[in-house]
Amino acid sequence: MQIPANARQNFYRPRSRRKIDRVRAMVLVVAAGCGRIGFDVAGADAGSGGPRHVASTLINPAGDLRLCRIAIDGGGNLFAVGESRSVVDVGGGALPFAGLTDVVVASYRPDLGHRWSFAFGGPSTDSCAAIDSAGDRLVVQAQAEGDVDVSGQLVTGFGADDSLVAELEPATGAPLWARAYGGPTDDDFGRGLDVEAAAGGPVHVTMACNGTVDFGGGPVAGFGGRDACRLRLDATGAVTFVDRRGGPDFDAVNRCTS
Repeated sequence: MQIPANARQNFYRPRSRRKIDRVRAMVLVVAAGCGRIGFDVAGADAGSGGPRHVASTLINPAGDLRLCRIAIDGGGNLFAVGESRSVVDVGGGALPFAGLTDVVVASYRPDLGHRWSFAFGGPSTDSCAAIDSAGDRLVVQAQAEGDVDVSGQLVTGFGADDSLVAELEPATGAPLWARAYGGPTDDDFGRGLDVEAAAGGPVHVTMACNGTVDFGGGPVAGFGGRDACRLRLDATGAVTFVDRRGGPDFDAVNRCTS
């Protein structure tokens, strides 16, 4: 794959216990307002111990697409979440576009052949945030404004920007459950959004919280400004634990880990 000399190269290190050296993702600006994403996979060479080229691909040759995060499962399958501002094709055909910005989720084989992909969003701004894979689990997080249809599952928002989390079937991308978390004012602001899945265990979510928020167990008051919130979800997405911290001004969490 030829990478233009003026391309901006970003290195994404997926949380994976497999000995894959790295997945390199390049966002290539090819025209005003248009982008392409390329994946160049390097794996460990059993003979030399150094990296060896595995596969390359360039997706979305026309359209506006931004890559947010990637994850890799134990079989070497790659999962990516991105954000589109138009109709895009990430390998499986044109994906519908609801308006302003939508979230795109896709999966590729170890040789980077397309497995599945879909887009979701509403008429307002919906943004990608995070994705994680553990065992036979795949969880994606996004910022959603208003009600959103996640591949057939309607997620009702709380009146402004919320944190949306969905667990997907890794082999097909079909949603197992999808929920929104937030209150009547903006929650998340695109800052501090992260998700981590545990094989056979809970899902951990970080987000920003604004004002009093009820996550299902009663109102959780804030500290005067926007706070950092960490949630623990069960196998259906229900909140089982909330840790909210902050002060009178803006506070945000960076990443979550179990």
